[in-house]
Amino acid sequence: MLCDPQSGVSERWQCYDIWLQNKVASDALAQVDFILQVGSRLVSKRLLSWIDHQVEAGCEYVLLAPVLDRLNPSHLRQKQLCVNVKDWLSAALKTLPQSQYSGWAEALIDAPNVVRSKLLSTPHLTEFDVARSIETLPDSVDVFIGNSLIVRLVDMLTSMPAIETYSNRGASGIDGLVATAAGVQKGSERSLVLYIGDTSLLYDLNSLALFSHSNKPCVIIVTNNDGGAIFDMLPAPSEQKSQYYQMPHGYQFHHAAAQFGLHYHAPQDKSELESAVANHLSQGEGTLLLEVTTQPHEVGEMIRQLGQSVANDYNYGQ
Repeated sequence: MLCDPQSGVSERWQCYDIWLQNKVASDALAQVDFILQVGSRLVSKRLLSWIDHQVEAGCEYVLLAPVLDRLNPSHLRQKQLCVNVKDWLSAALKTLPQSQYSGWAEALIDAPNVVRSKLLSTPHLTEFDVARSIETLPDSVDVFIGNSLIVRLVDMLTSMPAIETYSNRGASGIDGLVATAAGVQKGSERSLVLYIGDTSLLYDLNSLALFSHSNKPCVIIVTNNDGGAIFDMLPAPSEQKSQYYQMPHGYQFHHAAAQFGLHYHAPQDKSELESAVANHLSQGEGTLLLEVTTQPHEVGEMIRQLGQSVANDYNYGQ
């Protein structure tokens, strides 16, 4: 079971976006002859590509969704069942026969541990640390994961705690994320932690006003790498990458927090980040804006190094 971070749950095969880069592990997973997808708009492009290859090779592909919609971006041969997902799964589990192939992917359970064992330890706070801090959130809060790089890092590196999880996938735009998160918090009347990138926050800066009078302690964690670091991972033309894609801005957010009456802190290491979140959620009032400043190209290089290390060194089943 491969769990997208939007599901708000995890299974033992997490970090698949990284370990699928290893051919031995990918080939082991490719023994599958049936794929059941629950819900839509998966985060991992690598997983989507893997699904494409399996279906093209003859694997049966079924999508469960509560609404009848066009949810097949690769135009694959697919059967879509428009059902109450919870009821359908409950009924299916009751009638599922014991299979001789049960547990066929157990050997891949160690794959996430291999990924995590190759994470480099750094004295300073990185975007990897920000993504993994989601694992420390209490079950009494909701989490909203922004678009762009942060949701992909969560997908690559973390096991989601069993908490209510929200995101704005759809067209994967970065505008309106703060406003959407504020609406979620107002509707749930629960504490909320928002993970967001610096460009996304700049696009919706005025919506910080919506968090000025939150009735529960909330936390906004912004990773500031001075622009769109995700374009280090995408095939943007190198000549125009900085000016038209990354768009470095040189801003920080302490004055924005003050403008809208939010608490502000800039943690310097992993423990300081996690304790700041925990303390505010348990004892604070209003909204705390935590700004994590990182080097512009650091996270892209870290992702490349991690992927290459897992691809080259992970001897699955050996």
